[in-house]
Amino acid sequence: MPDPVPPLDVARAEEPPRIDGRLDEPLWQRATRVEAFLARYPIEGAAPSRRTEVLLAYTEHALYLAVRAMEPEPEAIRATALRRDDFAITRDDQFALAIDSFRDRRNGYWFSTNPLGVRVDAQFADEGERFEDNWNGVWDTAASTCDGGWCAELEIPWATLRFPAGPEVVMGINLFRRIPHTDEQLFAPLIPLSFAEGTPSVSIAPGYRFRGISGGARLDLRPFAVGSFAGDGSGSDGGGLFVRYPLSDALTLSATVNADFSEVEVDDAQLNLTRFPLFLPEKRDFFLENAGTFTAGVPGEIELFFPRVIGLIETPAGDVATVPLDWGLKATGHSGRLELGLLAVATGSADAVPGEQFNVARAKYALGSRSFVGGLWSRREGGGLAHQTTAVDFSHHFARQVRLQGFAARDEQGGAGSDAWFASLSRAGERLAFELSLLELGRGFQPAVGLAARPGHRRLAAGLTLPWFPGPQCAVRRFAPQLELRRWEALDGTEYDETIALGFDVEWKGGRRLDTELLHQRERLAAPFALYREHVVPAGDYTRWEAGATLASDPTRPLAWEAGLAAGGRYGGRHLSGNFGLSWRPGHRLVVAPLLLADRIELDDAAFTATVAQLRIGITPTARLRLDLLGQYESEQRATRVGLRARYDWREGTNLIVAWDAEERGTLKLNWLVRW
Repeated sequence: MPDPVPPLDVARAEEPPRIDGRLDEPLWQRATRVEAFLARYPIEGAAPSRRTEVLLAYTEHALYLAVRAMEPEPEAIRATALRRDDFAITRDDQFALAIDSFRDRRNGYWFSTNPLGVRVDAQFADEGERFEDNWNGVWDTAASTCDGGWCAELEIPWATLRFPAGPEVVMGINLFRRIPHTDEQLFAPLIPLSFAEGTPSVSIAPGYRFRGISGGARLDLRPFAVGSFAGDGSGSDGGGLFVRYPLSDALTLSATVNADFSEVEVDDAQLNLTRFPLFLPEKRDFFLENAGTFTAGVPGEIELFFPRVIGLIETPAGDVATVPLDWGLKATGHSGRLELGLLAVATGSADAVPGEQFNVARAKYALGSRSFVGGLWSRREGGGLAHQTTAVDFSHHFARQVRLQGFAARDEQGGAGSDAWFASLSRAGERLAFELSLLELGRGFQPAVGLAARPGHRRLAAGLTLPWFPGPQCAVRRFAPQLELRRWEALDGTEYDETIALGFDVEWKGGRRLDTELLHQRERLAAPFALYREHVVPAGDYTRWEAGATLASDPTRPLAWEAGLAAGGRYGGRHLSGNFGLSWRPGHRLVVAPLLLADRIELDDAAFTATVAQLRIGITPTARLRLDLLGQYESEQRATRVGLRARYDWREGTNLIVAWDAEERGTLKLNWLVRW
C-alpha cells in the first residue's frame, strides 16, 4: 500500500557514533530531526509541556537514534528500571519506538530505554494484539543527564531486524515519550485514543526511507555449555548450539541442537478453580523469535499454534516437566506481500513419553493496511500416532478501527475428524469499543500443535465499552462503563455456561485506578468435576451473583500496591476471593514484590481455602549483573518452590547463568555469541 505522504529521508552517516549517552559527535548536528510530539494523555492532541527532540541517522549496518528529553525540573526525573526487560520502565521517564520494518502496517519491533539506559524490547504482531515481551534482540543504548533534561543514544543493527531487500527501504516508525510527574504520554505522530495500543499502532506510522542498507549475511553461532548439579552431589554436563542465519534481508533461518532453557524462569503459580486449562505464556527464546508469524486463533480460548505443547508436559502432580528438545529448525520472513513461517522440531523420549516430531507451516498474504488472508498447517507424530490440523483465517479492517476476522479449521487424528470456526466483528481502542463474535469447537477438537479450552462447545460473546474522558479540570482521567455477555453451550445441549457482567472502571491522573464488576452466571454441569483436591462439584444447575472491586495505587511511587476483593455465590454455596500485591522499589538496584491470592469456598458438604503466595526479590548491582529470587507456595498441591537465577552479561549475547530450583537440579550455563 503506498504511503499517503512521501517518506522522510533519513540522514546517512559515514561513521557510527559512540554509544555513551552524550550527544557530542558532529554526526548529530547533521541527523534527521523529529520534534512534532503531541499528547495522547492527559489531553488528546494537546501540545506537550516539555520539548522532546529525536535525531535519526544510519549507516549500512545500523540505525542510530538520539533523544533529548527536556525537563525544567530535573529533580522530578524518575528512573528505577536498570535490569534488561524490566517493564517497570512504564513507571519511569521513558523513550520508546516501534519499527514496522516490512511496512506491512501490522507487525514490528519495539525498543525502549530510560534515564539509566536500560534495554527493554519486544516483538509485536497485529499492532500489539500479540506482544512478545520475552523476546530479546541484539542492540545497545546508553543514557546520561544533559543540559535541561536527560539524553539517550540507541544503536539498532539492521541484522536485528528483517526487511525487504532493495536499494531503498521504507520503514514505519512511531516515537514515544512518557513523563510521569506531569502525567503526559507523547507521540510522534499522535496515536489517537481510538487506537487500542500506543507505539505498536504502526498502521499510522510515517515512513522513513533508508538507502543502501543490509542486514548482512551475518551468521550468529551461539554455542552453550551446561553443567548440572544436585544436592546429593551428583551432576552431569553437556552442551548445544543455536544458529541464526539470514538467508536474505527478508528471510531468516534459526536452528537449535540439544536445546537447553534452564535460564527460563518457572511459571507463576496460579489459582484455577475451573474445569478448563490455563494458557500460560511461552518463555523459550527459540519459539519467541518472530512468533507473531505463526499465531492464529482466539487468545485464551483456541490457539491454533501454541508452542508450549512442544517439549513441556504436565505431570500428575500439576507441575510442568520438560522433554528433551533434540533439534529444531525455523524459517520466517517476507516475500512481497507474503509472510511465511516454517517450523520443524523433534523431541526425545523421556520416561513414558515417546519422542515426537512437530511440523508447522504458516502463510499470510497482506490485502492492504492491517488486512490479510492466511493459512496454517500443523502435524504431530509420535508413539505410532499422527495428528494433523489445517486452517484458513482472515482479518479485514473497515474505517481503520472496525475489524472483521475469522477462521475455519479441520483437525484429524486417529481416523476421526473435527471442525472449528470463528467469526468476529469488533472495534478496539480507548474510545468506543465493542465485540460480537461466534466460536464453535467440534467434539474432540484439539489442534495438533495448539490448545483448545472447550472442545465440543459453541460460544457467543458480545461486549461494549463506552469510556468518558471528563477533561483536564477533573482529577479523574477516564470513566469506563462496560457490559459483557458470554454464553458457552455444549454442541449436544447437555450443558451451558452463561455470564452477564457489568463493570465500571475509574482511572485517576497519575495512574491510580478502581475497577468494579457485578456479574450474574447460570451454569449447567453435565458431569461432576474436581474443583479442589478431593472436593467434587456434582452435576446439576447452578446460579450465582458476584460483586468485586480492585483498587490500585499510583504505580510511579516507590511503594505501589494493588488489592482486590470479590464476594458472591459458587456452585450452590458462598465464595469470597481476594488478592493483595506490593511492589517496593527503594531505588533502581532492588525490587521486592510479594503477592497473595486466596479463594474461600463454602459448599453444602465442604469448605476450603485455596491460596497462592509469591515473593519476588530482584537485585541489580550493575546493568550487567542481576540476581532473581522467586519463592512460591500453592495450596492445592501443597507445593513450595524456590528458584534462584543469577546472570552476568559479559557482552551482548555472551553471558553466564546460574539457575537453581529447590527439589530440582541446579544448572550452570555459559552462552557465547560468535558473529561474522
